Amino acid sequence: MAPCTPAALALCMALLLAWPTHGEMLPKPRAVRYDTEMAYHLLRWEPGHDAPSNVSYEVEHIVYGTNSSWMAIPNCMRIQELSCDLTYYTLDPEQRYFSQVRAVSGNRTSLWQRSSSFSPREASLRLSGQSLSVLGNSIHMQLQMLFRVGNRTVRYEDIQRHARRYKVYVRRTQDNFT
Repeated sequence: MAPCTPAALALCMALLLAWPTHGEMLPKPRAVRYDTEMAYHLLRWEPGHDAPSNVSYEVEHIVYGTNSSWMAIPNCMRIQELSCDLTYYTLDPEQRYFSQVRAVSGNRTSLWQRSSSFSPREASLRLSGQSLSVLGNSIHMQLQMLFRVGNRTVRYEDIQRHARRYKVYVRRTQDNFT
């Protein structure tokens, strides 16, 4: 066996000292959540405690209950923003989705921080226009919804298959008459 030279020993020590340990991991993002309107599903998060100024983020998502793997979101890899538009990947109202975010800085990464599950059915209504007209004792309200996601058109019927007609009650406040 060849003797260890001082240069080889120094190189080994330098490599061991440079090797990241658990204590040197980046802090994982906090408060990962969906902020959604119908046909607009934004994943938001906050930076981890004492995150470095040069931190970026990577986002993945998965469909709940499938045998598929976590899928990286191409537009949300090594981003500086604290949000990622997942609309294109989470349009099916019959599915539930999970997402996860991790911090990246140089060759260091944090642990993944997962969101709670999300279904497009839980999104609030997003309107691009509305009109209101009164004729006699009836009120006619027309709502125009936004359903263009990138180059993909989504029909309202695809997202909201039931309960597309609503009954609205109006209350007169002075005498509480409905």
